[in-house]
Amino acid sequence: MSNTDSSPVVRMDHVWVRYHERPVLEDISLTVEPGEILSVVGPNGGGKTTLLHSLVGFVQPFQGRIRVLGKDPSAHRQRGEIGYLPQINHINRLFPVSAEDVVKMARYARRKPGCRLKPEDHRRVSNVLERVGMAQWKHYHFGSLSGGQQQRVLIARALALDPQILLLDEPSTGLDAVAQDTFYQILRDIRDEYGLAILMVSHDIGTVSAFVDRLACLNTRLHFHGKPKDCIPSGVLEKVFGSRFNFVVHDEQCETCGPRS
Repeated sequence: MSNTDSSPVVRMDHVWVRYHERPVLEDISLTVEPGEILSVVGPNGGGKTTLLHSLVGFVQPFQGRIRVLGKDPSAHRQRGEIGYLPQINHINRLFPVSAEDVVKMARYARRKPGCRLKPEDHRRVSNVLERVGMAQWKHYHFGSLSGGQQQRVLIARALALDPQILLLDEPSTGLDAVAQDTFYQILRDIRDEYGLAILMVSHDIGTVSAFVDRLACLNTRLHFHGKPKDCIPSGVLEKVFGSRFNFVVHDEQCETCGPRS
């Protein structure tokens, strides 16, 4: 499942997207490298979800070029090469299915209508539930699980497709600090084991900075694209988040970034 090609998994070149003639993304150029975890951070309404939707082919740019795994995003819709996890508040928790059934949905999507799952499908479902630590809860009603457990099941569903890249929309929303740390560590482990590239969007720059390889700060335009331990240039956080504050990277090479005199 790993991508052995050294070329970027995602490449956006001068991409513009607009809704009702209003630009939502302006001149976005970024890459996601094989095996890299990149987080796009920014305020609500800053274009983060639109960026994800452009990568899965839900919206088309009116200018610029997007390539995912070397192809137009629409080429991957039915092939399972992209694992997409929408915001959890868009998931119907009351739908009467078990955690295992949620993961099986990904495998049914790869079969013709009316076809049963094959033994290799069941093995894959069991393997990914085990990988995210949810095997013992596989028969539990999905809606009865905690927020962190639901996110792990949804990650398992994405992994069941055998993707080469995961795209996650605000994956830690509603999780407490401990559940967030556990969830991000699972993402790191998955990246290391499967060689996946992971792109996620978040508004919480302080939390994700400790777990990702690179950050991209977005508010309609891309204002920063680099390693978290690198000090973000003066004025960037104000442009992105609309206020002056300090940003601390929580790792061994802790740097304090923000407005400078």
